[in-house]
Amino acid sequence: MDMTKSAYLDTRATSDRTSLSVSYLNQARLRGDGPPFIRVGRRVLYCIAELDAWLAARTRTSTSEAA
Repeated sequence: MDMTKSAYLDTRATSDRTSLSVSYLNQARLRGDGPPFIRVGRRVLYCIAELDAWLAARTRTSTSEAA
């Protein structure tokens, strides 16, 4: 899959884009608190637009803000 032409990223590319580890992404999928994803067969894909929105929703201006 050519990731430069895709609106979706696999787990490794998502890890590279977000600086989150592959392990964190795998665990977050199990917990249900990670970025939205889809399954296509055995593949896990992340929509770039939804990933960016998920990250933006976590923007904070202070460490004392509730998550």
